[in-house]
Amino acid sequence: ARLTGTTQVEVSLVLPAAGHAADGDRSGLATLTAAAVTSSGAGKASAKEIAQRAAALGLSLGVSTTADAMTLSFAVPKARLGEAMELLSSVLREPRLDAASVTREKRKQRAARAALARGDARWATTMLLYRELFKLPTSVHPYASADATAQEIDKLSVAEVKAFHKQRWVPSGSVLVMVGDVDAADARALSDRALASWKGADPPAQSFTAPVVADGVRIVVADLPGAPTSEIAIGTLAVDRTDEAWTALVVGTEALGGAPTTRLATTLAASTPLSHRTRLLLPEVARG
Repeated sequence: ARLTGTTQVEVSLVLPAAGHAADGDRSGLATLTAAAVTSSGAGKASAKEIAQRAAALGLSLGVSTTADAMTLSFAVPKARLGEAMELLSSVLREPRLDAASVTREKRKQRAARAALARGDARWATTMLLYRELFKLPTSVHPYASADATAQEIDKLSVAEVKAFHKQRWVPSGSVLVMVGDVDAADARALSDRALASWKGADPPAQSFTAPVVADGVRIVVADLPGAPTSEIAIGTLAVDRTDEAWTALVVGTEALGGAPTTRLATTLAASTPLSHRTRLLLPEVARG
């Protein structure tokens, strides 16, 4: 999209096959792979050299992983867009993923998950909620894990990270978005030139079996000794986004409890003074 007069170009590359729904029974693999790819160097360039090249271009490569996609993003001055795309291509195609880099990222992610497990009631609640809502009788639903535990991170190997990158960091289904003062034809030419050598087979297909809906209400309690607050969550599966009721559900959710000043939050705050954060959320997933 062209924004005349802007000096920066915002670039986002979305890889739908590389979200953490693709983890299967290896929770944390997508997130670990994304972190390792963007911090291990690429081709003949070390991680330090890649960072120096990025700094010289005035960009910082951001990475985010959701259930349904992995996104690489950066902003760069228009005059340096071609060089930035070449750098992105190198990181995409030929990350080093050496044992030392992957192990370093594993340590970081393990420490972060261990800290969350020790005292973050919201994190624990989200983990339990997704596990219960997306239960399957004999397999693991792609959405059943909201995040990985420290123990699950420990189980991941360098070989698995390399295989995930090879199988799922592929052009098939990916979307490149550029926003700035750049002509569409020029943007296409730059991206075609930079990504021409990015190859890969179609990613493995995923199964999204409908989760088992429990009869009645299930109550799950998690004991977090030392947690400063308690977290209460009530959740259920909503209608599919293709359902005609979806739009009304989105509007109703936002109106009832989408902000601190809405009816749900103010009513509970008035009746329960210790309740300091109440929201009604409708997390969206690509399938379901």
